[in-house]
Amino acid sequence: MKTWKPASLSALALAALAFSSCGDTGSTDGGSALCSGDSQCKTTEICHPTAKVCVQACMTSTDCPSSSPNCAALPDGTAKVCNCTTTNLCNSSNGPAAVCSTVDQVCTPQCSDNAGCPAGRTCYAATGQCLKTATDGGTDGGEQMDAGTDAGMPCTLGSCTGGKVCSFATSPSACETPKTCSSTTPPQPDVCGYGQQCTATTCAEVSVGSCSNFSAGATPLLWNPATASGPVIFKVTKTSFGTDATFCGTNTVRAKIHVNAYAKTAVLLSETNQPGLTYVRTDHNEAPVGASQIQAYTSKAGGKEAEFDVNFCAPTGTTSLTVGLYYDNGPAACFTAN
Repeated sequence: MKTWKPASLSALALAALAFSSCGDTGSTDGGSALCSGDSQCKTTEICHPTAKVCVQACMTSTDCPSSSPNCAALPDGTAKVCNCTTTNLCNSSNGPAAVCSTVDQVCTPQCSDNAGCPAGRTCYAATGQCLKTATDGGTDGGEQMDAGTDAGMPCTLGSCTGGKVCSFATSPSACETPKTCSSTTPPQPDVCGYGQQCTATTCAEVSVGSCSNFSAGATPLLWNPATASGPVIFKVTKTSFGTDATFCGTNTVRAKIHVNAYAKTAVLLSETNQPGLTYVRTDHNEAPVGASQIQAYTSKAGGKEAEFDVNFCAPTGTTSLTVGLYYDNGPAACFTAN
């Protein structure tokens, strides 16, 4: 096992991926993404002891890419590596064939058969996950895939395949066929459940923003509907963008965005009392969204859903403004106005 010192991690910023195709330094495995030792990985990576993919080593979450933003120790305590939180984030850097392993919490190639998994794992093709095998409880001592159904392994946002979505209404979470819903009958998410939204007539997973406004490992990026309870921003659109010295004063550029949000409980919003609605700037600094920034506020269904405009003022000459938003215990939302 490689020994990782803080000085050696200065090169981490050069690594854009949470896992790489092992073989960069002479692997003989014919191009497989699986590795068998650290020598097959880049100098800032190690071969994960159980997932058998090259993963980024780290000291803190700031060393990690957005695809795997959480720095965590390996179970044996020998090193820290960058952990993923959703399959969507894995795919943002690694392409559509990546999944966030529900076993190891690192980005791994999506498997289609057992040949794509390390020893002791079985490919569950429905999600592309390599799952642990477990004793089947019979007398033959054989091994079988753990549970073998979507309900057998918890899903995360973006981990379901085959057109299914992750439902957090049960414990553990499970992939399910999207329900039919009504986006015109408040409140969101209608019958879809927390962590989802109704898009037209079909339930879909809420998208967690991944803009650089949020520092690697920021809590809103790691939002997990299985344990969270905060309001959810499920849609952000542009209302206007342009010069407005009357509203903004010396910072003459005014960006107005329209926010749609829902709450898990009936205590969501009022125009002058937002529960921890926070603005995250591109330099990672945060500030609460003030009442003076909010306009055109509409509350629905006793406060369980709301939509409103939020105003931001930027220096003269600004041609584009990327905004990060989140509620306490809610997911990150990102939008670029120009």
